[in-house]
Formats: sequence, C-alpha cells, structure tokens
Amino acid sequence: MIASSHHPTRAEIDLEALNFNLNQVRSLVGKEKKILAVVKANAYGHGATGIVKELEALGVKFFGVAFVEEGVQLRKAGIQNPILILGGIFSSQIKKVFSFNLTPVIYDLQIASALEAEGKRRGKRLPVHIKIDTGMNRLGIPYNEAEAFFSSFRNFNYLEIEGIFSHFSSAHLRDGESRKFTANQIKRFKNVLRKIIKLKINPPLIHMANSAAIIEGIIPELNMVRTGLMLYGAYPSDDLKATVSLKPVMTLKTKVIQIRFLPPHSPISYSRTFYTQRKSLIATLAIGYGDGYHHCLSIGVRCSSKDDLLPL
Repeated sequence: MIASSHHPTRAEIDLEALNFNLNQVRSLVGKEKKILAVVKANAYGHGATGIVKELEALGVKFFGVAFVEEGVQLRKAGIQNPILILGGIFSSQIKKVFSFNLTPVIYDLQIASALEAEGKRRGKRLPVHIKIDTGMNRLGIPYNEAEAFFSSFRNFNYLEIEGIFSHFSSAHLRDGESRKFTANQIKRFKNVLRKIIKLKINPPLIHMANSAAIIEGIIPELNMVRTGLMLYGAYPSDDLKATVSLKPVMTLKTKVIQIRFLPPHSPISYSRTFYTQRKSLIATLAIGYGDGYHHCLSIGVRCSSKDDLLPL
C-alpha cells in the first residue's frame, strides 16, 4: 500500500489490487499476449513512477504516456523499458525523443520526415509506431490513405516500424449502432494490415484493443493490447461490470475536522442545498476542490451532465 502524502486527505494505492487487475487482463487475453500499460496523466492520478515500477516487477515491458514530458520523467526515474508517446509529438520535442529513447507515434509524413532528419544527423535508428485512424477521427493516418503513406514511408532509413495500431471509439458500447461501428473499424484496420503486408512491411507489434475491447474479447488475434482504465479498477462502461471483476487501486481517505450539533432547519455549506430536519450531529471533513472533490457531489446539487462530476 502506498500513501501519497501526510495531508489530511490522502490517496492510498493498493498494489495488490493492481496485481489482481493485471492478472484479470492476462486471463482475458492470454499470458503470451504483450501488454502495453497506459500510465498517462500520472498513471491516472495513481503515481506513474510507483505504478510503472510495480508493473515492471510483474512482468509488463511496454508503457504508454500521452506526452513527451511524461516519458522524460519516467526515464529520469530510472525506467528503461519502451515508452510509447501516444499523444504524438511536436517538432520542438524531437531531440528529447532521441535523447531519452522514447518511442513516438507517427501520424503524418511531416513529423516522420523531421524524425528521419534527426536520426540521420545522429546516425541512430528510431523505433516508431504508426497510428491508423479507422473512425475515431482524432490523431492518425486516415485508413484510406494508409497505403500511400506506407509507400512513401519505405524511403526512410532511420525510422524502424516497431508497431502499427488504431483505437476504438465505441468498443465500450453495446447498442447495435455502436457494435456495427466497431466492426467497421476492425474491417478497416485489417484491410490496412493486408495492404502493408503486400508492401513487405511486417511490424512486430500490432495493437488495437483498449480496456473495453479486452473485456469484450474484440480482435483477439493481434499480439498486443493496451490497458488503461481496467488496470486501475475502473470499468469503461457500466455494461461491462458483469463480465470481469476488477478492484479499485485507489482509495481516497480524509479526516474529520470538527463535529458539532446544529438545530433544525440549519442550511449546510454552499447554496444551502441541505437543511437539517431535526437537531443533527454534523461532521466537517478535510476535503474539497483542491483534492478533486466536486461541489456537484453535494446533496441536492444538480449538474448539467456527468462530465460536471469530473474535477477540473
């Protein structure tokens, strides 16, 4: 168990629960499948360095972060295993990518050309992963332009394709329209794979399954999966809770600052959303905005959407 600080409110990280969730992933995908653990955003707030070191001890050898600086921090903490920069890179970060042995995601020929030039200057080949956009419509090479991209990419001498991947937008949803969209994404990705094989390009790592797809058993033939949410005990959607058992890795705890009686009809805190109905014993807790506790969690507060529950 890791406690984050001596602040009255603390996050406790249960490494046994982390191990349990990792074993659940392995039971779903098979022990021979490579796992890329997503540890972006400070391992979803769980403490990236501690989480990565524990996962390394448990046999995980690939890690994914959103940004270059997250990868740099892990390298400075002594992490040596491959770190994939899932959120892409800017040209100003290319030198850091090489200096800290990070693995960038390639999503267009412009960034590929800039990486190639730096590799040539250093006399160093750089492993990269190519991201194919199959319908998420965020970062990536459009699936219908992939063949042209790879035809041009073959001219690069200092970039080594370590992996190719895509990302599901709706694998966590079970309605008919979403399942059809997921099937179309798979079809598009497999078409790209067939085309690059004809170009004699055979990436050693191929991955598309996120936590939802892992739980649902979608596209199991690929040799790597990416797990984020479920690793920390969170479900991509409520529909998936009955499929696999997960344990929350983080427990948020706080202390009582004050306990006192208030008379009937006394309002409590901002907006007076709660009034005591009788003489009541009220405890004040040492937790608030700074700890990520949103005012929408107060009794009687109406939030416009579920997103309002997420602390900024």
